[in-house]
Amino acid sequence: MVNWESEIGSALIVAAIFLVMVGLGELLRGTGACSQEGTRKFVHFTGGIVSLSFAYVFASHWTVLGLGIVFIGLMTTKKNWACYHLSTGSSASRAVIFCIHLPYI
Repeated sequence: MVNWESEIGSALIVAAIFLVMVGLGELLRGTGACSQEGTRKFVHFTGGIVSLSFAYVFASHWTVLGLGIVFIGLMTTKKNWACYHLSTGSSASRAVIFCIHLPYI
């Protein structure tokens, strides 16, 4: 029997780790510390390392499937959001990003 409370907690922790990784990659790219290619490699490499732990973190394959479906949902709905950069100074590292939702047409 799978302890679903533990599975959901683990899934939330893994999702938070992935969000931190992507955020860190965007921060590195936005400050000019890494190129766009470098941040892409960083996110893919660290995502692969976290994914290697799935066999030890999750007791059920349904949790991994659920995480994958949520990820696909986020990627497809991301196309309906427009992100704008507001420059607060002369340097790109001071850019502020905000997103608005574009409804389906």
